[in-house]
Amino acid sequence: MAVSIPFDSKKFRAAVTPLFLSFLIMGLPGVFCVVLIIDGVHFDRHALAFATASVPISSLIGAWMLSILFPASLSAEGVYGHSLWGARRFVRWQDIAAARTFRLFNLHWLRIYATDGKVTWLALFQSHKPEFSQEIQRLAPPVSPVLNYLR
Repeated sequence: MAVSIPFDSKKFRAAVTPLFLSFLIMGLPGVFCVVLIIDGVHFDRHALAFATASVPISSLIGAWMLSILFPASLSAEGVYGHSLWGARRFVRWQDIAAARTFRLFNLHWLRIYATDGKVTWLALFQSHKPEFSQEIQRLAPPVSPVLNYLR
């Protein structure tokens, strides 16, 4: 059963700029490697130029889509995030057993471990970071492990 975000909870979207930069940094060497694998050392410069020019455009579109399609949400009951595979997850505040950070290039994530062993991922690179931090501080219980990772 899909978890839906209730209307009364506050939604937060990941910032597009850090996502764009990460995609760009990973995409450009990736495109160059693919061209070298397909064409070898004698590659077509026009094809490489076209592929290189398409990476920033596709990175921007991908970053914007991820920001729109995968929002996080905070409510008085708990946190709405996502699994590693993108499925929406909900974890109640009192069911949070631990929290740990994860960093991939310039993207900081918070992995929230529930008492049932499931992990919910929460992007810490929010477009409205101060509001996001204030909302967590307001809603989370004082002993919540999530509070240790707010910057």
